Amino acid sequence: MRKVSIRTLDEFLRNTKQEPKTIETTKATLSSLTVKITGFYKETDFKQTPIGKIPKQWDITKLQKVSLKIKAGGTPKVSIKEYWNGGIPFVKIEDITSASKYLNCTKTTISKLGLKNSSAWIIPKNSLLLAMYGSMGEVAINKIEVATNQAILGIIPSEKTYVEYLYYWFQYFKPQWQKYAKLTTQPNLTAQIVRNAHIPLPSLAEQWGVAEVLSSVDRAIEKTEELIGRLERLRKALMQELLTKGIGHKEYKQTPIGKIPIEWNIVKLGSIFIFKNGKRPEIVKEKGVVPIYGAGFLQGYTNKPMINLENVIIIARVGKGSAGKVYLASGKMWISDNAIYAVPNNNRKVYSPFYYYYLQYLRLDKIAVRSAAGGYSLITQSSLSNLYVPLPPINEQQIIYNILNSIDNWITLEFKRKEKLEKLKRGLMNLLLTGRVRVKVEVVNASNTRSLVKDTR
Repeated sequence: MRKVSIRTLDEFLRNTKQEPKTIETTKATLSSLTVKITGFYKETDFKQTPIGKIPKQWDITKLQKVSLKIKAGGTPKVSIKEYWNGGIPFVKIEDITSASKYLNCTKTTISKLGLKNSSAWIIPKNSLLLAMYGSMGEVAINKIEVATNQAILGIIPSEKTYVEYLYYWFQYFKPQWQKYAKLTTQPNLTAQIVRNAHIPLPSLAEQWGVAEVLSSVDRAIEKTEELIGRLERLRKALMQELLTKGIGHKEYKQTPIGKIPIEWNIVKLGSIFIFKNGKRPEIVKEKGVVPIYGAGFLQGYTNKPMINLENVIIIARVGKGSAGKVYLASGKMWISDNAIYAVPNNNRKVYSPFYYYYLQYLRLDKIAVRSAAGGYSLITQSSLSNLYVPLPPINEQQIIYNILNSIDNWITLEFKRKEKLEKLKRGLMNLLLTGRVRVKVEVVNASNTRSLVKDTR
């Protein structure tokens, strides 16, 4: 687990605008709690509990004692149309897994009649939804009123708990559910198991502080994911534009592959590339110097290279979901028997990296044929060789590649940034949710809420 120092957390605080924020409690009879984070410190005083060591200041309790209601839902009869497509959002497991932290919509809805004639019930917004089986332990916070099926528990927190803290606790605790799960055809939880689950309970203010730190990382992850999405859409649009219209052209001609610039030629792929099948390597290792490339790109390492070339196009030859995928590699390598590789046939008018992108654009899975056994899709040298492709001037091929490659490099950078943020989050969860590092929280309106909040130093 990556270590996250107090200094790093204090740097996070300095670099994050910390305005006082309000915790809305569950019951309207209680005052809202206005708080802000002021720092972090390392805890030294612990006690042993059923879930491990936690700070002595913290309580430990069962979920049912800090929840107003914990109940599974139900599914109306599918055969009765009047029960469906009404105005009540109906949550299934796939809605939770696709929702990330907050659930704002569902794919399915039920009617009031369907609600009345099933075990489903209305779960108020800002409750916690927990999957008991399927994707066991997945959680989300519903930002709208919903009903759920029987695989999902609705958990309404009491005034003693902050729903976002519960969300992060159960996200952290998720791997531990296996110890408590009921073993059937697949491990699953029951409402009783979840009700009796122990949770560590800091003060309400510190719960907010822990959740706020983790939420800030989640927001950074979400922004990175949004940027990746925009870049991938830009990449797709640029491929469509550059690989068919080129750069700066005004006149076009009609060809068997559609309109292309009048200056471009059209050729069969087999006239400019040599295709060869890969071979099964004698030795496969987890680590090494010579990479083995195949249908899933990097498949391991071996001792001796098959080829030592620059800009080799590698095409997945076979495999469910893999056939037709295109990769680019350089240097010493081995190509496995589930791939075909392509190199230019001494044609100085060809820049291989351009065709790496063009073959991606073509979606080679569309030319896959059924194997003789009929069990899987197959790309053949013949089907590749007979493809018609454009042949722009080589300098234009290089410019187009450079543009698309710069977008790919940017996307790769953002994926690495996302991985670092996810690693940071895991480290923070391990520290903050166990109390090894405590969050200093200042209660701004303490005069109204002292009875609710313990000091956090």
